[in-house]
Amino acid sequence: RKAFFYTIEQWMVPSGFYFGVHFSPILFTLLPIYALFPSTESLLVSQSVLLALAAVPLYKLSAIILKSKNIGCIIAVSYLLYSPLQAANWFDFHPQLFIPLMIFSVYYFWIKKSWPLYFVCVLLSVMIEEHLVYIIMAMALYFLVSSRFHSASKEIASYTPVAKTKKSSKVKSTISRKYRAIAMMM
Repeated sequence: RKAFFYTIEQWMVPSGFYFGVHFSPILFTLLPIYALFPSTESLLVSQSVLLALAAVPLYKLSAIILKSKNIGCIIAVSYLLYSPLQAANWFDFHPQLFIPLMIFSVYYFWIKKSWPLYFVCVLLSVMIEEHLVYIIMAMALYFLVSSRFHSASKEIASYTPVAKTKKSSKVKSTISRKYRAIAMMM
């Protein structure tokens, strides 16, 4: 018997090798659970736990970005009650259901500037399936552009007329006080 020789897509992949269809090495993380409980139920329960765990980084992200824990909680509960997500969970085992947990974690660790955990989540994300490389690249481009835009906007804001008028009004008030003092002396 060959290793990893089990797939129902025998008509697509005559060798029966699942990794011949998709590159999903993240499935090896489920191997210890499946070794302890070798049944389809253990995979389905693991899938449900993974989907539920994705609500944690989503809640933390929402609470940070929206500056409200209540709204963060509402968003996390909305995610858990989202019917298409539940439908994906009800039918079959899908390695793609690792995606919400990993993507939310990547974004959360980027916001928190926790670089070791960020890179671990990026690595785990690209191990879900071959298509996720494009999503991670798009996120990296977004992070790059938004961080440069943020630092550039701060720099530009320091040169705006509003910033200059605040500085110049302080200068004018000190100058006018000096002139008043000189005028009083005369």
